[in-house]
Amino acid sequence: MLPVFTALPFSVSLCQERNNKAVSYIVSREGKNRYIFAKFIVSAISGGFVAVCGTVLLFLMLAMRFPIAGDEFEGAVVSDYFHEWSAVYYPQLYILTLSILAFCRGVIWSSLALCVSLYTSDFMVVLLSPFLGSYVLVRIFQIIRVPDMVRPDMILIGQVVIKSSGLTLIIAIAISLTIVTLIGAFFVGKMKEGLKSGTIY
Repeated sequence: MLPVFTALPFSVSLCQERNNKAVSYIVSREGKNRYIFAKFIVSAISGGFVAVCGTVLLFLMLAMRFPIAGDEFEGAVVSDYFHEWSAVYYPQLYILTLSILAFCRGVIWSSLALCVSLYTSDFMVVLLSPFLGSYVLVRIFQIIRVPDMVRPDMILIGQVVIKSSGLTLIIAIAISLTIVTLIGAFFVGKMKEGLKSGTIY
């Protein structure tokens, strides 16, 4: 349910402003470009932080009850960090790794929800869109049998490690930036078009 919570802080704000007929008033006060870019950036960042907070909270709650990593990793000797190995020997690095991956997922989920709010003013549809989008994407990857090593979703949830945790994080950040940039370009274009035509007001 974490994707749903990432949409709560700001992704649904556009939906609320449209329902209250407040978009045109805010745009006239702040300016079109400032409104659009601020809306997208704040939504993406807030979604990322919500995902981080949820991940850290879950980690701490589980760590109080269960071991951080399984016994099979206790005797591991490796030349570089990978997620499970760092969970045993460097839990601080492990939670940092999980937090960065969570932030990457959060910015994608919240950006997606914001784009959905361009097409509907239904609060629940906007909230559920990141969860449904993630589910559909995972099912597509499973149906066409995409290998785990090249699946963005597997990298972003930490189920795949490419050589080391450090390299995996770099790849995850690159994937996240690429996806969010594409979503952002789409959002900006559609917002400008909607404000100009009057379909978003």
